[in-house]
Amino acid sequence: MKTIIVKTQKDLDKIQVDKDVLIKICSNERIIIKKRYFYWVEAMENSSVEAMENSRVKAWENSRVVAWENSSVVARGNSRVEAMENSSVIAWDNSRVKAMENSSVEAMENSRVKAWDNSRVKALGNSSVEAMENSRVKAWDNTRVEAWGNSSVEARENSSVIAWRNSSVEAMENSRVKAWDNSRVVARGNSSVVARGNSRVEAGENSRVEARENSSVIAWGNSSIEAMKNSRVKAWDNSRIRAWENSRVEAWENSRVEARENSSIVARGQVGVHVFSNNVSLILFSFAVCWIMFKEKQTKIEKKSKTATIIIPEVTKDWEWFKNNYPIEITGKKAILYKAVHKTESGMYYSDYDNSFSYEIGKTYKSKNAPIEDGSCATGLHVSHKYWAKRFGAYWTDFALLQCEVPIKSIIVCDDCDGKVRTSELKVIREIPKEEY
Repeated sequence: MKTIIVKTQKDLDKIQVDKDVLIKICSNERIIIKKRYFYWVEAMENSSVEAMENSRVKAWENSRVVAWENSSVVARGNSRVEAMENSSVIAWDNSRVKAMENSSVEAMENSRVKAWDNSRVKALGNSSVEAMENSRVKAWDNTRVEAWGNSSVEARENSSVIAWRNSSVEAMENSRVKAWDNSRVVARGNSSVVARGNSRVEAGENSRVEARENSSVIAWGNSSIEAMKNSRVKAWDNSRIRAWENSRVEAWENSRVEARENSSIVARGQVGVHVFSNNVSLILFSFAVCWIMFKEKQTKIEKKSKTATIIIPEVTKDWEWFKNNYPIEITGKKAILYKAVHKTESGMYYSDYDNSFSYEIGKTYKSKNAPIEDGSCATGLHVSHKYWAKRFGAYWTDFALLQCEVPIKSIIVCDDCDGKVRTSELKVIREIPKEEY
């Protein structure tokens, strides 16, 4: 292959070739390759190169490279590279890389990388990577990664990862991971994981995990887990678990479990379980302890060990108990409580349970309360303390928080109360701005 040394743009423009050639650029001047040849370009020292068509570029030191179409780029030192179309880029040291289309990028040291479409990215050091569409990303050290589409992400050290759609994520050390849709997540160290859709999550050490819908979760160490809908959860050590709806939970050692609705729990070791629903199924092994937090007869709790314990506390849940246990503001004979609602683009507020029921600021609403024996989720207007309402609607894209004035005499506190009550009357005072959350 013929080698041509170029020091200026004029030198390059004079070159006439009709076959492969190596263009070696030795200049601090910005060089633009305009001709439609399959050039091999090598830029030395602080050179700046812009390569178009199907050119291949190697850049050393502090070079700057822009490559279009099917270009291939290797950049070292503190180089900055932007590669488009089907380009392939390898960047070392503190390089910054932006790759689009079906590009493949490998960035090391403290590189920052953005990759679109079906890009493949491997970033080491303290790299920051954003990969979209069907990208696959591996990031080490203190890397931060965002992956969209069907992306697959493996992040280590103190990495932070957000993966959407059907992404698969493995995050280690102190990583933080958010995974949506059908994502699969493995997080170790002190990782924090939020997984939605049909996600499967395995979290180790002191991880915190929130899994919704049909998620499956395995948590080690001192993990804190909130599992909703049909989730399956296994928790070891000193984990804290909240199980909602039809979740199935197996808890070991010193874990604490809060079971609601139709959850199924197996408690082993010195696990403590608080049961808030008559429909919870619970099996107690070893030294497991269960607290029944309602008055109805419980028939679904089974002791498999003589050392297991069932406790029915002598607690009467009424208004006095509610106001003493939760941060409630009281003005005379009325209480200030809150309601999570959906807000439309037109500014209308709608109930989560019944989206045909709307609320307006300044209006008073009334409803018949079901008997107290029917529980907190029965017929009536549902309100709660601020934190409960904020947590209930925190992941809605159209979430709004309404402040309500409620006559104390109209409030029903049920035995399964966990911060939410029912009322037959409320007045909507205002929407709470986010800065007051």
